[in-house]
Amino acid sequence: MAFNFQKQQELSRYPILICIVGHTNHGKTSTIHTLLDKSLGKTEEVWVNGPDKTKNIIPFRVSKEGLDRAYVFDTPGFTNLDLRLAEYETRFGRSPTIDELIESQKGMPQEADELLRRTLLQIQKSHLIIQVLDSREDPCNQTYLDEINFLKSCGVPLIVSMNFIHRTDTKREEWQKTIRSLGVSNIIQFDAHTRTWEDEQDLFKCIRPLLCDTDHKRLHQEFMDFWTELREAASDEARTGTAEDIRQLLVNVARHKTKVSFVKDGNRNEEQSEAQERFKREIMGMVNETFSKVLSRFGFSFDDVKKHQAHVDGGEGVLTMNFFDHSALKYSAAVALAAATVIIEALFGFITFGIPTIVAAGFGYFSASAWQLESEGGGTEVTFKPTNAMLMLIASAMLSLAKELKSRGRADPHLINVQLDQNVIDKKSELVIEILELNKWKHRDSEHLKKCLLEEINR
Repeated sequence: MAFNFQKQQELSRYPILICIVGHTNHGKTSTIHTLLDKSLGKTEEVWVNGPDKTKNIIPFRVSKEGLDRAYVFDTPGFTNLDLRLAEYETRFGRSPTIDELIESQKGMPQEADELLRRTLLQIQKSHLIIQVLDSREDPCNQTYLDEINFLKSCGVPLIVSMNFIHRTDTKREEWQKTIRSLGVSNIIQFDAHTRTWEDEQDLFKCIRPLLCDTDHKRLHQEFMDFWTELREAASDEARTGTAEDIRQLLVNVARHKTKVSFVKDGNRNEEQSEAQERFKREIMGMVNETFSKVLSRFGFSFDDVKKHQAHVDGGEGVLTMNFFDHSALKYSAAVALAAATVIIEALFGFITFGIPTIVAAGFGYFSASAWQLESEGGGTEVTFKPTNAMLMLIASAMLSLAKELKSRGRADPHLINVQLDQNVIDKKSELVIEILELNKWKHRDSEHLKKCLLEEINR
């Protein structure tokens, strides 16, 4: 969908204004950063009263080529809202309108009241309110019920976004019923910390029809369509690019050789040991480079990743883990050998009842190694080459990373804990066959490998 310059100029004069409200630690910031996308344009914080995040509403301005597109406002919270609503009802026997509550907040000595007044003023100016609610909270908590009821009465379209819905202690079903009983139908289950592409689409689909600027509703909705398509294109590009990054890594590793020539027999063990360490460094250099590329494609960096992750056996390892340790390689070796045997069994119609596959898996489990040695020149030269087990392990690690990243919110306060999933690759899949073939044919066309990797990432 095109969004021409004339429309961009008009939108710049009347940008979309979205106000995010909710309590501290309910996920406001994560939701905001999900809305803000680099493909949309430049995002920057702008302050009216100085860069004090604890005291001010923070507008996030989204612009491109100097033209504003949208503002997303992070509000300081509703610390005193329930108290002031209760006081007003006790005094006047009814709930206040937003104008009445703003008026009653004037001159209040407490800082929390001034923050509440500013938040209410911003709500009035906005085209949409998104209330972020922690779905693990008690659905009978009167504070939250009063807030939803009040926001519903403010005259600005309201979306209640339930966060943390993928946690084991979520009460999302109870909340869904409670919110609907209050007369609010615009409810989304959007976990900003473990979001999926489908979740994001639901969020944007919910926003589009609610934008309430009567004079510019069509313009705003056209831009929301444009915004959604940009995000989809960016997501597709990240996944396709990642599949290409992993493909290139596997090809490069499969073709990599580290040679050592022996000048004196007396130094043979020492020189071979040095070549072995050089082989490890060279492989890990390629892995780390690709690791960084994949992180970058999804908007993350090494700083966003935990410095330790679970080993296959449950131990602790560094970020890139010990790809040369037997405990890390044995499952990959078992899968590689079992997969190769499955291919052979298929040729014989599986009349062997899978016994060779079981034997091969067991053999691979106990004989795993990261490299194989080739001797040349009558033993005067030795070459280190990666094994199928090493290729399978690297593929599993990279796919585990890609699957984790594609389901992470941009502002998740928790570091990315990349855990190696040894079962991420089905040993009977075409992907395994493509990986095993890499060590056989130096000039093999690996485009089908990329297709298989992309299918796995999208699964």
